[in-house]
Amino acid sequence: ASQAITVTDQSTAAEGKIIQWNWIFGDGTTQTLTSNLSFQHVYKTAGNYNLKLITTTDFGCNSDTLTLPITIHPLPEPDFILPKVCISDAFALFTDKSSISDHSESGFTYAWDFGDAAANAANPNTSAQKNPQHKYIRAADYKVKLTVTSKDGCVADTTFKFTVNGAVPKADFTVLNPDDLCSKRTVMIRNTSTLDFGNLTKVVLFYDYTNHPDQFETDENPSADKLYKHQYPVFHTPATVNYTVLMRTYSGESCVDEKMQVITLKADPQIVLALPDQVCAEVPPFQIQATELNNYAGSGLFSGSGISAAGLLDPASAGIGTKTITYIFTAQNGCSDTVTKQIIINPTPKVSLGKAIYLLEGASTTLKPTISGNGLTYKWTPSLGLNADNVSNPVATPQNNTTYKLTVTSANGCTNAAEITVMVLKLPVIPNTFTPNNDGINDIWNIKYLDSYPNVIVEVFNRYGERMYYSAGYATPWDGRYKGAELPVGTYYYIISPGSGRDKIAGPITIIR
Repeated sequence: ASQAITVTDQSTAAEGKIIQWNWIFGDGTTQTLTSNLSFQHVYKTAGNYNLKLITTTDFGCNSDTLTLPITIHPLPEPDFILPKVCISDAFALFTDKSSISDHSESGFTYAWDFGDAAANAANPNTSAQKNPQHKYIRAADYKVKLTVTSKDGCVADTTFKFTVNGAVPKADFTVLNPDDLCSKRTVMIRNTSTLDFGNLTKVVLFYDYTNHPDQFETDENPSADKLYKHQYPVFHTPATVNYTVLMRTYSGESCVDEKMQVITLKADPQIVLALPDQVCAEVPPFQIQATELNNYAGSGLFSGSGISAAGLLDPASAGIGTKTITYIFTAQNGCSDTVTKQIIINPTPKVSLGKAIYLLEGASTTLKPTISGNGLTYKWTPSLGLNADNVSNPVATPQNNTTYKLTVTSANGCTNAAEITVMVLKLPVIPNTFTPNNDGINDIWNIKYLDSYPNVIVEVFNRYGERMYYSAGYATPWDGRYKGAELPVGTYYYIISPGSGRDKIAGPITIIR
């Protein structure tokens, strides 16, 4: 397959001469030629084909179709595994991996060329074995060629470059940051091994050779400056732990060297955060406590929403929702521990009660707070004058001025409170006389309870209907004067408009001196 065959025409014409050859190859391709010169055709896959030919003479006559059955056999696919050897190894063993599509590998014959100019009769440069071996006496690069012939006589070959490594590997490695090896950090080891010629074929690393010589890592494809990573068990005590690292390097089976080095790992601090799972947004700022369990000296730093570097958490500043708090503690030995925890900041319920309510004595009013929150419960204090103290909208019938406080609590235990004063407007007690003579007794017209009416209007008239006194509100009672001058004794007439739902009140008031 994929091999050219040579086609030679042997056709003749009884009359005239052949001027055209139409070839049909049986693989889906055709070719028309105007000469009978030999040519090549490539069948891309193995199999049985019918090669057909139709000729045409100069008289325009076509021949019968000539059919020639042909069989295209598959080509072998040579392949082999190169050994990893050094000059001190007894021999290099080559392992055949050749194949063929019809699986007739058992019929292969082999021809090896080891590319060794120093070969001799006792150690020949060629072999017909399937898996031959050869002894190289010089460290060098060689070209090894394998030619495979199938049972049907099809031939293919391949050539690989092959290195016989030197006999003196020098094992060496560098531990990165050897003075900064904390137990939680990955130890990085750089391979700095060298070889007089060729390549290292294998590296074996023991990370704790003293205590665990049976535990190791093998690298079958080492390279210069290659990094190896290892995580040792994390520890917090004692302060340090020593490990013996051993690197064993190979340039073949017999050529080996090793290096051993003791490294010192430092203990990592261990931090515990005392952080509640959830807190209410209304809670005042509070200190988060971080404890190092092994009493290592060092310093720490907090970070996250609403928390200071020193660990003072302000829930209101953090905001509602799940927040992440991180604490990084660095011990004096340079090792650190990072702890991250989440805290839920629950919302504070909202409540407001508005302005004071003015209520006529004996009347009732429904308290209507504006509230928002989830799963709320309610508590009114005092409960005096309320039909219930655990509902959102109680009916209030106080006998006296009362300031009610509503505390709302959410399902998460978050609270908020608001207050409202219910002013009880009692019926004013209106004297019908007073004596404004500056003796300190009954000098003003003192109307009990009237000052509690926010929108009261008080007017006083003389017998002629002239207004002698006017006041919006009654914070300062009337002293019997008009425009600063004392009014004469006698009877006057008042009209009081209390507002707040109470009717006007009218009657006489007498000034006596």
